[in-house]
Amino acid sequence: MLVSLITRHPFPTGHAEEGIAVRQEDAQELMEGLEEGSTRLGDALHSTLTLAKGRCLLDPRAAIFPTWDAWVNAMQVSSAVFAAATAIGESVQCHIATNETDQVAVQIGASGDSVRGWA
Repeated sequence: MLVSLITRHPFPTGHAEEGIAVRQEDAQELMEGLEEGSTRLGDALHSTLTLAKGRCLLDPRAAIFPTWDAWVNAMQVSSAVFAAATAIGESVQCHIATNETDQVAVQIGASGDSVRGWA
């Protein structure tokens, strides 16, 4: 049996640390603001997923805690989106980051749109 090894080209990571630090602050701010109102739930989901992917750029084997933490946060925000989209009441209780009692409102927009419209 003939085995071939195909290597992947290197990704430029020169300024990745700085970009990830900014994305980390943005994601943290968005997650902390979800209890006040879920109008930024979609932004929080996008930001946490982008952060998790960025962490994998520097840690492709996910061998360090910050990479795992970023993916857990993205999963928890994704879960909050699903919970809000399928909620019967006006808010749902979610565990996001270190907040075990985040209440995410189902109402997301000033126009009366709700997260249920996303599902």
